Amino acid sequence: MFDKIINQIKEIAELSWQKGWAERNAGNFSIRITSLYSSDNFYSSNELHKIKLNNFDSSGIEGEIFLVSCAGSRMRDISKSPQDHFCYVFIKNGNVYYTSISNSDKNKPSSELISHLETQKALINSDSINHAVLHLHATELITLTHFPDLCSAENLNKIILSMHTESLYFLPKGIGFIPFEIPGTNEIARLTAELITKNDLILWEKHGCIVSATDIREAFDMIDIASKSAAIYLELKKCRILPLGLCNDQIERLKLHYGIIKADNTIIFQD
Repeated sequence: MFDKIINQIKEIAELSWQKGWAERNAGNFSIRITSLYSSDNFYSSNELHKIKLNNFDSSGIEGEIFLVSCAGSRMRDISKSPQDHFCYVFIKNGNVYYTSISNSDKNKPSSELISHLETQKALINSDSINHAVLHLHATELITLTHFPDLCSAENLNKIILSMHTESLYFLPKGIGFIPFEIPGTNEIARLTAELITKNDLILWEKHGCIVSATDIREAFDMIDIASKSAAIYLELKKCRILPLGLCNDQIERLKLHYGIIKADNTIIFQD
């Protein structure tokens, strides 16, 4: 199982770099791997370095182990030798620790660690089957958030879910939107955690997107689908065509075909 995770990381790191969604050291991920280890053995057999995270409440994720990309790591390097560019993050007695393959305190976890931990905690507390969280600087999606009149969840959903018939199927819970916040802060982490179980993808204004999925490949695919819709919209704009997208009747027909209903203003799959 661990080898499968490593191979997926290599694949997605390479694709992220090729897509231009991971310039320099952009992009990061976390994967919950607690089921692969004994927490007590992990704690006792590794040199753990304590991390101070201000105002982080670890209740609900005690004993959890996460594989997290390292701060400053480049996706193009991760694709070649992933184990040199990730570390393990471990929660013990209310404290957050990390260790790397080389047991070096220099390979610290991503600067977005607080967002990953808050997001993972929200997923665990909601009994979600999603274990992977992926953040990328998807160009087309960031571009949409530079249009002031599009900077709302309602308008972004209208574009992304109506530009392509597949979007509604693969993103049934739609798009969440967070107005500009400083990266790596408790505030963006809190807002992301509030939306992560309600939406399939969350857009951070002028920054990028973050998704959760069963594994990192599925997470990447969700970003890829949303970006395809954004790219169609932007191409039409370049051609000076008003992108109308799917009309309401077409969307309703698709929802019926896909077995999707709308409840509490959230698009979800019908059981």
